Amino acid sequence: FLILIFLIPLIMFGIDDLEEYTFGFYSSQIIFKNFFNPFIHFIDEIGAGSRFPIGHGVFFHPLNILLFNKKIYYISFISLNLITQIIFFNRILKFYFKENYNKYLSALLIIFCIPNYNYIYSDEWLSIFFSYSLIFVIFYYLIKFIETSSVKTFIKLSLIIAFWITNGHIGYQVCVILVFLSLILISLKKIKFSREIFIIFILLILLTFDKFYFLFM
Repeated sequence: FLILIFLIPLIMFGIDDLEEYTFGFYSSQIIFKNFFNPFIHFIDEIGAGSRFPIGHGVFFHPLNILLFNKKIYYISFISLNLITQIIFFNRILKFYFKENYNKYLSALLIIFCIPNYNYIYSDEWLSIFFSYSLIFVIFYYLIKFIETSSVKTFIKLSLIIAFWITNGHIGYQVCVILVFLSLILISLKKIKFSREIFIIFILLILLTFDKFYFLFM
């Protein structure tokens, strides 16, 4: 119900900022249509030899199957990310406070917070909205890994980070990564590293190497 209230103005009046729609959304459509084509880092639709993808966007998100209808895609994407925020914010609260919190109040606060307004209504940055939403998921599994040093938890954390980096805004993510690294550094005494964790970390780097390579090239 709260998500519907948040979405009503968007459904009625649409969006004002079209920057990411013009570049990121366009790139997502091209990638989805050529999903199994490994040679789309350059595209001639907008000029001979233009580098691709253009801008930032959620290029490899499962909901891209809805790109045939922009309104359905946007509503589904925003709803899913708001649900993700609520679920994992409550899990974080439960991790620290057990049952001493109000689930409905936390949902109200997280849906109508300033970042959601900024990334959806003010600037319409789907890639940053996605990056922000998954912070809750990453933080939950990170604190769980710090407490348990579980390989299974680290696998989940690594897959989520890979998905996050692949589909998010790298400029925004770098700042978040620095915060997470600081948390890891001050918690090093708690973490029990193993060979399996090291191997998974190397695989994580390989999974995200493509994003960083084309960012700096």
